[in-house]
Amino acid sequence: MDVYQILQTLHVLFATVWVGGHITLLMAYGAELKRGTTNPLLDFEHRYEKIGLPSLIFAAATGVAMLYVGWGKWPMAAHIKMGLFVILILIALHARLRLIPRLKRGEDVGGLLLLHVAAVTAISIAFVVLGAAIRFGMPL
Repeated sequence: MDVYQILQTLHVLFATVWVGGHITLLMAYGAELKRGTTNPLLDFEHRYEKIGLPSLIFAAATGVAMLYVGWGKWPMAAHIKMGLFVILILIALHARLRLIPRLKRGEDVGGLLLLHVAAVTAISIAFVVLGAAIRFGMPL
């Protein structure tokens, strides 16, 4: 196994934790968020954050490392993934710094949190699709 294959294996494993966690979050708690029930979501998020956030960071790091080890030039899908990553970070920061404090004060932000969770999940699925495009040489 060469360095690229090791990076790719790690990248897929980390991405699986991140994407799977957000699909689970949306599917398991989306309806509750829509109704304004947020405690179960916060409990899940508190537990998941310990493995989800490091998984995202390591997936991003291994993704960038693969680009340098594998090609030396970045395909368009990689540029799109990097742009989506920036958007994802901005959404996460908004949720962490603005919505969660409002929620803890008792304000009803369930609908906004649902929108955030849905956006992060959609971006995460786009990461997978774009990663497949890079791996299999699909034109973008």
